[in-house]
Amino acid sequence: MKNTLQKKVKSNHQFVIASAGKTDCTKGSVALHANLSDSNGSEALTLHYKELINKGLVAQKVELVVTDMLPAYQSVISTLFVNALHQFCIFHLMQQVNKALKKTLKEHRRANYLPKNRKQAHKISFLMLKGEEKLTKTEREKVLLFCEKHPELRPNYAFKEDLRTLYATAQNPAQAYAYKDILDETYLDKMAKTMKKVWTFIKKNFEKTIAYLRTGYRADKTNNDAERMMKMIKRTQRTHYFIRKSHYYLRKIKVVLGIQKPVAT
Repeated sequence: MKNTLQKKVKSNHQFVIASAGKTDCTKGSVALHANLSDSNGSEALTLHYKELINKGLVAQKVELVVTDMLPAYQSVISTLFVNALHQFCIFHLMQQVNKALKKTLKEHRRANYLPKNRKQAHKISFLMLKGEEKLTKTEREKVLLFCEKHPELRPNYAFKEDLRTLYATAQNPAQAYAYKDILDETYLDKMAKTMKKVWTFIKKNFEKTIAYLRTGYRADKTNNDAERMMKMIKRTQRTHYFIRKSHYYLRKIKVVLGIQKPVAT
């Protein structure tokens, strides 16, 4: 089963909580349940999962729960799904790594370039935030030359790419832990402060980043299925909100033009 939590929806100041999962009949994930809540705490998550259980989900049979890194999930999952492993979504995890790298690159630009000379460095930084396999040969050469010019940035970029490789290639927990030790020995003393902070978090919660390797669901290291479902919900909410606002706006225009009488308040 996969679950995640969306940020506040500005139109109604509520959180979207959604779950997706797998059945014996399908290889892909299917939508299980979604609701709105005024908070993102353990009470709201507990209510969400209990609604799923009341709809027929057998809690004892859940083997893996994939979420983002919201702390409230930990106690809720361990209480309701006693036989399940808790997996941090690797997509969300790498988002945090990229966020740290982005901050590191920004600080470097400010320290080494005048405002009028930062344009090219900013373009290279954008390339460094992309996966290396998505870069063209010319783009990879630009990144390489930039790192040669600024060797203090190379460990941060290389760490990000090697961490992606860990989660893409590790076949079992032993391999993952061995790779983690290599990353720690190779990059820890060379990374920027912001990158060290996110790496410290990953090491502290490393078991939750490789829980998928301990199950038969090696492809289930993200909660993208639930994310897609929430985006549909959010898009629908925005559409309804726009229509509602448009309706009020049109009514106001009609009142101003004398086509419609104002509503008494």
